[in-house]
Amino acid sequence: FETQYFHSSGSTTLLVPKDTFTITVSHGPMYGVRSLRADMRKADASTFRVKMSRLTPPDFGSWWSGDVHVHMNYGGNYRNTPGHLEQQAVAEDLQFVFNLIVNKEQRFPDIAYFSSSEEGSTKKAVILHGQEFHTSNWGHLGLLNLTEHLILPGYSAYPKTGVSSFFPHNSFIADRAHEQNALVGYVHPYETSDIIPEPSPTMTHALPVDAALGKVDYVELIGFADPIATGTVWYHLLNSGIRLAAAAGTDAMANYASLRGPVGLNRVYVRGTGWLNSNEFLQELKMGKSFVTNGPIIGFTVGASNPGDSIKISAKGETISYKAILRSNAPVDHIEIVFNGEVIAKHVMGPTRILDIEGKVKIKESGWILFRAWNSVPNPNVLDSYPYASTNPIFIGGPPKSSKAKVAGEYFVKWLDRIEKMTLANPSFRTETERTTVLGDIRKAKAYYQSLTVTTSKK
Repeated sequence: FETQYFHSSGSTTLLVPKDTFTITVSHGPMYGVRSLRADMRKADASTFRVKMSRLTPPDFGSWWSGDVHVHMNYGGNYRNTPGHLEQQAVAEDLQFVFNLIVNKEQRFPDIAYFSSSEEGSTKKAVILHGQEFHTSNWGHLGLLNLTEHLILPGYSAYPKTGVSSFFPHNSFIADRAHEQNALVGYVHPYETSDIIPEPSPTMTHALPVDAALGKVDYVELIGFADPIATGTVWYHLLNSGIRLAAAAGTDAMANYASLRGPVGLNRVYVRGTGWLNSNEFLQELKMGKSFVTNGPIIGFTVGASNPGDSIKISAKGETISYKAILRSNAPVDHIEIVFNGEVIAKHVMGPTRILDIEGKVKIKESGWILFRAWNSVPNPNVLDSYPYASTNPIFIGGPPKSSKAKVAGEYFVKWLDRIEKMTLANPSFRTETERTTVLGDIRKAKAYYQSLTVTTSKK
């Protein structure tokens, strides 16, 4: 259930009982959460001032934050507008908001707002109107920066509708979006029960297909799903040699549906200064020059390299030096360096909010390395399942091929075998041509993962 809150432009008059009460104020993850306790039993009116202070040190740099998955009007009781969505973003210290126009059953609440312009934007926040493509089978897609038009009918595989067929599938939609220079991402991918300890035998999610075919630009590592479960699949994709960026989207129903938290609860940070530039933001997002969070603020460097960069080391392997930073309104009890999907360094054994880290690790094979911070239980200062943040990877080349590639290939071959069998048996396709098209993409992707499982013996 969502914590009760309201947004403020900075000055608010409240009518309260003659009693004691607590005011809690937040302004996005970069600022410390402030609370004050007041006693109104002996006063008719009082003025309280709350000063918000940044958590990060001065040398942390300047960053833009964006929520890539918001619904301006969807399941709530009130009418929202681009101008009001901008006010919500400013209150949350959020610079970019992607309003994804999507069907609510068989209607499209925000369809009249679609435009390639930035209606509702100001110098403080940019509002962009994209699209979420729904299917009941392949997983949901976020389509950012559509430059020409919405993609209709907007959903597929909906039983007992005019588009009950499992075509168009996500590969087809991704191609149509890329024709408009849009970014394509998989949104709110996986819950724990979907993935852990093994992928569900009934799951037909097509992220591994489209990732292998180069049709996906990002995945919501943090969203209306479980980041540990989603991270498990993302790590396998990275181990498969697929450079897929992590992003974050709240799936907020910003016309006050009770869900989890406000616009910007889940967000991606990219480095940015000066006039807000949506093209620059999207480019940094696609390149993985960013970190994602629902609360903790983190930073990570290997030498002079940042997330999204690539480095090369000796074919014999090298010891690399890294630095990391944590600032958080909620304590976290896992501070971890992850290499090729495995935790190779831990830096705290108990909950902490502030940490500056320096360390060294020996790297013996190619792959990727990132920094993550998370907590094993919820916290009231983070209106999500639990606090979680992760950088995107820094990629490492030079030593022998990662030993994890074969495991990842086997993981996804089994996954795509299941999807292929479902597609062959499914009676909902309108024509055999539709079925053949879908099978062709599945088999191309499976061939890629099968190639990872082949080991060559030395003569």
